[in-house]
Amino acid sequence: MITITEFLVARIAEDEATAQAFGQATGSLLLEEDASGDLMLTIGADRVLAECAAKRAIVEHWGPYETLEGPDLLRALAAVYADHPDYQPDWAQEG
Repeated sequence: MITITEFLVARIAEDEATAQAFGQATGSLLLEEDASGDLMLTIGADRVLAECAAKRAIVEHWGPYETLEGPDLLRALAAVYADHPDYQPDWAQEG
């Protein structure tokens, strides 16, 4: 079974790779309309990379203290990826 720390490190790496593939952008948020008229929120690659760095620092700090369920902060970070097939329902925060 994958640990919450391993799960987060893998998701952060995926997010970083995606942001790097799209290159460095302005870092600003942009709300725009797509071809079908739906609104889309675009976040610049540099913003995504900065968030990945922050998440990685949190995981590196708290990962060694991981328990089966993980510290609340790691559980909160993992919740963002709850739709991922490797996400464990036991990681869901109570409340």
